[in-house]
Amino acid sequence: MPNFLDKIILPLWPALAVKRLNNRIIYQQLSVFDGAKKGPPDKDWPSARTSADGAIVPDNPVLDGRARNVCINHWAARSAQKAYRRNVVGTGITAMAAAIDPFTLDEREEFNKRTDWLWKIWVKNRNFVDIEKRKSFYSCQKVAMNDLFAVGQAFIYKSYQWRPDSVGLQLQMFEFEQLDTMISREKTTGNEVRHGIEIDQRTGEAVAYHVCLDSHPLDSYLSKSRRLPADRVIHLFDVERVRQSHGFTMLAPVLKKLWNIDTLDQYTLIRARVEACMGGFIKNGGPAGISNILSAKASDGKNTTANGDQRIVLKPGMFHELSGNAEFQALPTMTPSNNYGDFMDAQVNNVGAGVGLDGATLNRDYSKGSYSSQRQGMLEDYKEYDMMIQLMIDVMNDDIRREFIDLAVMEGRLEVGADWHDPMQRHSYYETEWQGPARPWIDPKKEVEAAAMELDYRLNDRREIINRKGGNWRTRLKQIATELLFAKKNNIPLPDDLENMVKNNEKKQSNEKDEEEEKPDQQE
Repeated sequence: MPNFLDKIILPLWPALAVKRLNNRIIYQQLSVFDGAKKGPPDKDWPSARTSADGAIVPDNPVLDGRARNVCINHWAARSAQKAYRRNVVGTGITAMAAAIDPFTLDEREEFNKRTDWLWKIWVKNRNFVDIEKRKSFYSCQKVAMNDLFAVGQAFIYKSYQWRPDSVGLQLQMFEFEQLDTMISREKTTGNEVRHGIEIDQRTGEAVAYHVCLDSHPLDSYLSKSRRLPADRVIHLFDVERVRQSHGFTMLAPVLKKLWNIDTLDQYTLIRARVEACMGGFIKNGGPAGISNILSAKASDGKNTTANGDQRIVLKPGMFHELSGNAEFQALPTMTPSNNYGDFMDAQVNNVGAGVGLDGATLNRDYSKGSYSSQRQGMLEDYKEYDMMIQLMIDVMNDDIRREFIDLAVMEGRLEVGADWHDPMQRHSYYETEWQGPARPWIDPKKEVEAAAMELDYRLNDRREIINRKGGNWRTRLKQIATELLFAKKNNIPLPDDLENMVKNNEKKQSNEKDEEEEKPDQQE
């Protein structure tokens, strides 16, 4: 079929129009992918191509507004958000210094002890960590995870405030909504600004953030933005495409479905309430208008509105009087239908799959699965959580930790060697072991037996197994050593000691028996 341009060309250059049409037909015939066909019934299938930012930036304000709304008002979205927060952050992604000498591989023990002590003082004190003095470092992680789920990105501005009792690093979190959308190009550099993020045109990297940092633009229309250098801003988001400068909500694939589920649920409940109000119908022999049908009066005694519209008031157990032959007819209750629960479960499972979670995690109903299915669902969820934990460590936690150590050295709170001034050697001082929340076991007995087999067959080590459970292997082994010393000092037998005592007694009895058997031979 000729398109609009062909129809314009045809009267002027018929040969060109025919050539264009023939080329298009040949091109379409060469297509072998069903997903690329444009004819019926796929004609209305969107196929527009765009860059990462071209797809994200224009829709983000609407997407984020709707996503924040469902995270507040829809139970499934809220459940998914809390599941990520609970399993990615939990009580906090903790750190333990692991600095080593890169040549001898010896642990920098004193440096590590001092770093962990300073870090412990700082992370727990909201007056030190947060410029608003409301959030500890672990609370900042929770807020960041909430925003990462709801709007696909979280922002932290790193500042400094000297204090005598702790390292002076201070964090200021801000929201996507605080980015300045009124600037399209930076005057000094000439760089393009995409929804508040200034982009280097050649490399695509963010060079600055234009943020209403001193007040929220949704609170005050007088808010003015500041240009913050990119190296002072932590922008936490999951990069999915090349030259992507913004994140987007994890709920994007399921937002429409959540809205439809909520609407269906509300209308089903309304219908059930209406049906519950209906007691039945009574037919009489005389004429009846709508006013006679109503057996319930409004509280103000008026059955019409100010505009003259009829008001229908429903009350539980009410009857309607209808015209016709006298007859009583009960109204059957049809809502909800028998397949309503199965249908809603299927929708919730779809939402869970869209956000990377098992459906049972959203509705917190584990009664329908076997041990194997629950374990498989949990393992798949763990993979999603682990990726988020690693993202937070790589983008947010490591950045803050390095800044913290740098400031502690500059303030004279940490002593370092001469190799600190070598940029290559300095990285060894930043080495940190991060630990996410513990992973609960469905069947502890089976998991312990599996871990023991892994150790026996040298398929794993204690470090990996302990870390998998949410502990730190260094701390755990030190605790075991302390426990053993304390028990030995106070003559307290531990399970391992009791087992060894039994084995020693059995060996001793066996030796005594052998000696008794040898005595008659010696006498002869």
